[in-house]
Amino acid sequence: MKPASSDVPAPGVRVEVTSLTERFVAVLTVLRAHHQIGLTLTLPEAVLQLPEPYRQSVGVFASISTAGYLHKDKMLEELARMRPHDESPDTLRAMAAKRELEALVSAWDGEGEPPAAMVAWASSFLASWLVDSDPKASS
Repeated sequence: MKPASSDVPAPGVRVEVTSLTERFVAVLTVLRAHHQIGLTLTLPEAVLQLPEPYRQSVGVFASISTAGYLHKDKMLEELARMRPHDESPDTLRAMAAKRELEALVSAWDGEGEPPAAMVAWASSFLASWLVDSDPKASS
């Protein structure tokens, strides 16, 4: 039986990192941190209890589009929508990160590229998040 077109995975896209502008990389870094926090806060608690190899196989799909800049008002709206999920003891780290990002976004004038402090925070958050969530990295 021939698979339906929806069953066939789309071909991967290769992006030459050196062709991306610093501004675009900064925007992507902040968006990645923002969405990592959102996914962590909104995933069902049962999924968060799974050991890491199984958590990685949970079907979560996120789509992000950007014109290469951030929208302060939209980011604050999304962070506010995450608040109902702030009460879970399983997401304390993500809650703290959300508060830090919310403070950085609130202090930003919303013009131009994200400030260096916001990009540095997002980079640090993502680096520590990946190390802490990878059992091989901590051994």
